[in-house]
Amino acid sequence: MGLCTLQNVKDLAGLTGTEDDAVITRIIDLVSNMIARSVGAFDPVAGSLLEMFVDRVEYHVGGDLSIDSQGWPIAAVAELVEAAVISDLDTAAALVEDEDFVVEAHRGRISRLYGGRAGRFLGGIKGVRLTYTGGYLVAGQSAPPGVTVPALPADVMEAACFQAQHMFEHKDHLGERSFNVGTATIDSVEQRLLPFVSQDIIADLRRTNL
Repeated sequence: MGLCTLQNVKDLAGLTGTEDDAVITRIIDLVSNMIARSVGAFDPVAGSLLEMFVDRVEYHVGGDLSIDSQGWPIAAVAELVEAAVISDLDTAAALVEDEDFVVEAHRGRISRLYGGRAGRFLGGIKGVRLTYTGGYLVAGQSAPPGVTVPALPADVMEAACFQAQHMFEHKDHLGERSFNVGTATIDSVEQRLLPFVSQDIIADLRRTNL
């Protein structure tokens, strides 16, 4: 879906035709993944985990007091199971929220409980399997029935739009390390986040700041 819409970027760029729509759409996808990478909510296969995802399955190493989901915030945990070895996960009993674990939804952290007190997940590589819905609602998305998913903060969407517009205006230089302007050589920053985007806007989305 992307963190901003095609029309948002076209309005900023003053475009009314459709000949640039495909390029802008690809740039929006690129920007969405750049921002997700910057805050740490990115999967090489799925892409941005800031946009809402449903019933994502992750495997985590056991043995710790808590696990951190790859995407956040967490809207709902569908299933959480643990086992000493991965082959036992399919037959393990599902853990119960607020009895066996608690969720810090805004930062994507799940902590194990034993009798109401902190404990550790069972050990083992990929010994914990988490299935959950999370991320932020972006334009064109609807939350599953009975699940509340927060909307993407307006300033993040606006920042993504400005970043996409900036990259569209410099699309001929995407992929270059530097380019010439007259007699000067300028380092290309077209595939980097603008300073106000990375330092001022999306910094609040980073897990360490939540």
